[in-house]
Amino acid sequence: MEVRIRMRKPGSFRATLAAIKLLNDAGIESQIMSTASKMNLDDILSLMDVVAEHNAYSFTFARYCATSPEKAEDYPSPEEYRRFLERYYDKSKALNAQGLKTRFIQKDHLFTLLRWERGEFTVPAFSKADPDMVCDGCHLGRTGCILANGDVVACRRMESTVGNVWKESLSQLETCEEMQRYADVKEIEKCKDCELLNWCRGCRAVGFNATGDLHGADPCCWKE
Repeated sequence: MEVRIRMRKPGSFRATLAAIKLLNDAGIESQIMSTASKMNLDDILSLMDVVAEHNAYSFTFARYCATSPEKAEDYPSPEEYRRFLERYYDKSKALNAQGLKTRFIQKDHLFTLLRWERGEFTVPAFSKADPDMVCDGCHLGRTGCILANGDVVACRRMESTVGNVWKESLSQLETCEEMQRYADVKEIEKCKDCELLNWCRGCRAVGFNATGDLHGADPCCWKE
């Protein structure tokens, strides 16, 4: 509870649970997402039981994204994060096997690495021949986000403005040189030589904000 109060305003947890019931009563699917950091990995696992008990439609988490390299200490170590993903993954299967309503989404791209290690994912042959083929995983530069002022960013979780819709068309921004720079996956540290290049790449925003390098490695990736 202490971590939740520190990250959100007091009372927000109870208010969220009350809102889930109101949404359920109205026939609206509630989708709950938490922010995972070094401080609250155990809390995330506990929340899985809470959202299931309250019949939320789905639950997932997104990793805390530091705003500067100095704040990267709030990331868990690769070993800590791998263990957390294992526990979340196994608990998801166990809870779903009980026939619960809540779906537990595996949003983080490093789940692909975990499934690959467990033999539950095999890289298709068609994707191995082309390093530029993005089949899944981090879509930096392949999709964008329009901010309220019209700025288009390659990723909403990092400083990555490529233009503005009031000055250029979306089709121009989608294929502009700056967007293509973000889309390049051939130089990403660790990922460029990884079997999972086309399918994972971790979170490049987390890597960038931890290192200041656009091609910096995801600091939570445990793969050698």
